[in-house]
Amino acid sequence: MKRLALCQVPLAACALFVSGGFLTADGPVSRDGSVADLNEPAKKSGDPAGMISRPVLGYVAQSRPPGLRAILGVPGAAVLSVPLVLPGGVTRVCLAPGQAYALVERREDVPAVMPLNGVSVGKAVPIPAALQTPDFVVFSPTGQSAVLYWMAASRLQVIGGLPGVPRIVMDIDTSAFAEQPQDAAVSDDGALVLLASPGAVYEVPPGGLVKQVMSVSSSAALAFFPNSSQAAIADRGAGSVYLWLGSADTSSPALLATDLAGLGAVRATADGQGLWITNPGDQSMLWIGARTGEVRKFNVQVSPTRLDRLPATDMFLISSVPGQPTWIFFRQGDDVRAVFVPAANVSRRRPIVRPL
Repeated sequence: MKRLALCQVPLAACALFVSGGFLTADGPVSRDGSVADLNEPAKKSGDPAGMISRPVLGYVAQSRPPGLRAILGVPGAAVLSVPLVLPGGVTRVCLAPGQAYALVERREDVPAVMPLNGVSVGKAVPIPAALQTPDFVVFSPTGQSAVLYWMAASRLQVIGGLPGVPRIVMDIDTSAFAEQPQDAAVSDDGALVLLASPGAVYEVPPGGLVKQVMSVSSSAALAFFPNSSQAAIADRGAGSVYLWLGSADTSSPALLATDLAGLGAVRATADGQGLWITNPGDQSMLWIGARTGEVRKFNVQVSPTRLDRLPATDMFLISSVPGQPTWIFFRQGDDVRAVFVPAANVSRRRPIVRPL
């Protein structure tokens, strides 16, 4: 099996400035962005210290080689920093929602929690007995919990107490599962897990007794609401979105919206009143009201291939391809906007690696 590089994943008082037009439903998007030299901070100081004066919008991780850059500035006038210093032996960086920390995989060692603070990273804190090389890592809405799944070992773990006191709260042998999971979602308290397999969605309660929640036509996207036992289930093949009320409710998930072809990733809004959904093929973002099922479409003029929550409320990284601009999508009051950060020049500086 090919290993999946799946890492799903508030900046206080961050002033938001975007030049250009508003992003309107079914309308054009502002493409304004800075064209400043991305290595300007390094030129001025020779190290990341010159970047401290700029606000940090969030972070962008890369897999090969493993690296991390900060997004510096404000939307519409932001740049990517030089590569940040990572602990030695890091092989993958998985950014948590809100990006206060990341889970890092390490060569010949257990995963660890790595705090993020501006243009520096904190000391990696090991998670004893955690799966060393999981096929995927999926976080809860606010990053308090995470699911690690390793197919070769037939094991699924839930890590709770993140980021301060990480501990394994659920460790399940998946060898007896009818189907191995392709994706997962976990509640913030770590008590509930949903698994998506080809053709079905399953619930894994604390006791580990798996039961089917619903059938789907193909793959499903899953998302819990913040600090809640309720979750959204998107049937990608059918183009339908359902609301699951949690294990205490014995009824089937309720249909929320349908006729939504091309569904991608799903995330609940910070206030729990709606859902953001990507549509990569249509270069658009959808908002669905969690109570009414109302659907709004926003064109973004880029394929939103990811939906990573940044520190500011309802601000997401929707595209980050090496050598191409990084795109940010966010809500500001009653308006939503999409702006890009120019591509980083990766040839001038290499990451600095320090020992643990």
